[in-house]
Amino acid sequence: MDDELLGIMQMSDSLFPAGTFAMSNGIEAMHRAGDISTAADLEALLRSYLAHQTGPSDCAAAALAHRYAGEGNVGRIRDLDALYLASKSVRETREASVRSGTQMLKCITEILHDDAVAACAEEIRNGGMSGAYPVSFGVCCRAMGISARGTAMAVSYGFVAGCVGAALRLGIIQHMEAQGIIHSLKSDMERAARVGCDSDTVWQFCPQAEILQMAHENQDSKMFIT
Repeated sequence: MDDELLGIMQMSDSLFPAGTFAMSNGIEAMHRAGDISTAADLEALLRSYLAHQTGPSDCAAAALAHRYAGEGNVGRIRDLDALYLASKSVRETREASVRSGTQMLKCITEILHDDAVAACAEEIRNGGMSGAYPVSFGVCCRAMGISARGTAMAVSYGFVAGCVGAALRLGIIQHMEAQGIIHSLKSDMERAARVGCDSDTVWQFCPQAEILQMAHENQDSKMFIT
């Protein structure tokens, strides 16, 4: 249990060089548009994201990738990768996910040898799959000895922590408010992870948020890549 807990902490830490710290998940564009200006606005947005996107999409993709890696079924991981990216209508989100996922696989390859990780890295080199972040994350977490449940929790927490960090850098909230938001969303994070572990496919429905995220692509000056 201690090894798994330490693995979860390592994989969900912003120190891990996967580049997720550079993503705001649309918060930058929403802030500029005046849709997010307070801690309450941010908390409401993240609660919606967890229920309608992070849980059924990102957590589900990670948990499924974890399962398929355990089965040694690279074909299903490849199909899951394609399905996940097809569900993302925002170009910046797709491209950022692929960059971070590919980088995560490279990092884990340097740390240890795992057949599923090596197979996915080879698929990316050959153009067989793109390496979407949650899919790569699930494969890598299994290689690190983390359970599917722990994997989904790490995705859920990492998403919230990343968004709160972006809001801090944008000046939307202060540090005490950031911790208050994370604490208030603990049950939502747990619920999103549970939904992800219970899913047999990936889906999401956040049309309004995605439309606002698309506006980010056309902004002249950006602090974040999404």
